[in-house]
Amino acid sequence: MNDLVDLLRSLAGRERGDVVLLRAVVVYRGELLVFAEVSAGLSGSDPEYEASAQAYGERVYGIYGDLADHVDPRPRRATQRRIQAFGARI
Repeated sequence: MNDLVDLLRSLAGRERGDVVLLRAVVVYRGELLVFAEVSAGLSGSDPEYEASAQAYGERVYGIYGDLADHVDPRPRRATQRRIQAFGARI
């Protein structure tokens, strides 16, 4: 995962405009980078569970950051399950 993170970072500013995707290539690369960084944070010898959960939760469920936990606890629980599932495979 660290190699993927490095590759995605090295491609910044080198996107081609002639590639047709639903989103702009620069946006797509940025989204891939977020998920690669989360995965890299969970893949090391000292996994960063809290930081990875925070980054994942903010990216996937960002709108819920403005709501109190009691309004809808499902995003927080889904993030915790995702991080725990990844951690169980380490």
